[in-house]
Amino acid sequence: MRIVGRDNNQPVSVAVTHRHDLIRDGLIAIITGADGLEVVAARPANQAPVGVDADVLVVDGDAYTGADVVLADGDNSAPQDLLELVNAASPTRVLVLVSEDRGDFVVASRLAGAAGIAAVSDGRAEIVSAIAAVAEGGSWYPERSSSPIATTTRERWGLTRRELDVLQLLASGRSVTEIAEELYLSVHTVRNHVRAVLAKLDARSQLDAVVRAVRAGVIAIV
Repeated sequence: MRIVGRDNNQPVSVAVTHRHDLIRDGLIAIITGADGLEVVAARPANQAPVGVDADVLVVDGDAYTGADVVLADGDNSAPQDLLELVNAASPTRVLVLVSEDRGDFVVASRLAGAAGIAAVSDGRAEIVSAIAAVAEGGSWYPERSSSPIATTTRERWGLTRRELDVLQLLASGRSVTEIAEELYLSVHTVRNHVRAVLAKLDARSQLDAVVRAVRAGVIAIV
């Protein structure tokens, strides 16, 4: 099926920025080889094409700093440089590309307002799908919770099915009251589940618990 950009039946226009020529050239080849996608700008990561009229901007996530500090502190702020780029690029939607499958940067990218994240190791079809989903106004965040490592971590933490449900809804931005309504539980019961999750994950806050769970692949931000 042909992918269509935001301007009627025009192809999805994509701007690419990456500090490594090989990866940048590979992205260009993938994009130009897909029906309905076209590259309108391509530059090194330190020359981000902000201001270029494109549907999607694919950026080199590894070039942006601050994620590790944010996650270690459990703060609810985003990497400042990535946040500034996402804001400057609007209404162009940003897809963050990282060198490996990093659960920490999933949280950082979401906090910065990026529409999605993909890994260099993802296949051609997955990268094209990520660009298409972002261009259509959706989001693209990896599903990680089914991996063997994630299953082992869940078991080590001793999380119950209901605690996982609460944790996933917290990651989706739901309040305790909203979680109670969605799961048909009392607010008091949900708060008890939240306290149990914080204790089992040795987390200082709800955000800290979400960050730890995403990094371990136990839940995904969707």
